[in-house]
Amino acid sequence: MTPFKPWKVQPVSRPPVFSVMFMQSSIALVVAGLGLAFGLGLVQVQSLVAGAIIQIVPHTVLALRSFASSFGDRDAVRAIYRGMNEKFLLTVCAFALVFKFWLEVNPLLFFIGYGVLQVSVWFVTPFLFNRLRKQ
Repeated sequence: MTPFKPWKVQPVSRPPVFSVMFMQSSIALVVAGLGLAFGLGLVQVQSLVAGAIIQIVPHTVLALRSFASSFGDRDAVRAIYRGMNEKFLLTVCAFALVFKFWLEVNPLLFFIGYGVLQVSVWFVTPFLFNRLRKQ
């Protein structure tokens, strides 16, 4: 077994940003389908999907912003921080818009949809990166 060397980074030629977004969208559709199968109403399923979308869009913005800079270490770190700030602002604004203008939202299912997709990022992203490295 080879020792772990954190200073030896293997760059990914094509980051799986859209693959992660596609996998997350698929998971959101499966969760919505399960919600319909278990007898949730249309408003509840819409709440699940809205929570999922509010997680997918800002996360994609963060990923695109993070991989956009390849000029150097400082520029890459700045791009990641900028992407994190934009993700945070987009998420807060989306939450505010949903709770301000959508009166029929089910908050519990809304946050369940958001949380399921957030947890899926922890498992989907490493899986896709490892699959790309093996190719």
